[in-house]
Amino acid sequence: MLIPGPTFQADGNINNFIAVMVSPSNDNRVLQVSATNQFPIGVSQQGMNQAPGSFGATSTLAATQGQSIQVYCAPNVAQMIVGAAVTRGNPLTINTSGQAVPLVAGSPSTQYIIGIALMSQATVGATTRVLIMPQQIWF
Repeated sequence: MLIPGPTFQADGNINNFIAVMVSPSNDNRVLQVSATNQFPIGVSQQGMNQAPGSFGATSTLAATQGQSIQVYCAPNVAQMIVGAAVTRGNPLTINTSGQAVPLVAGSPSTQYIIGIALMSQATVGATTRVLIMPQQIWF
């Protein structure tokens, strides 16, 4: 059962199926995650910012600056675009495009997890289902 997530305003262009973070500049606004050191709070809505064919509509944007946007937060399941092959059951982090990628062991550092992959997906740029559960870990 989908638990309705909060509605925010976009603080810039936000693509569909992408991790979002709280805007550091404005209250109740979100930005698309653009760096691996940004804490994701959820995933952008799965739909266009305006009706197809209407003025300013685009098929890749969930919202543009100032528009309302639905954010899928914990404990929901959301579709996310993957930036690398992912395997079901593995924790996912975010790349610089806001896409889900597998958590990779490396030198100790702070990592930001968006959730757990519920489906395997080998095709970069395709979507997979993710159990949203943002957290910060030292890895």
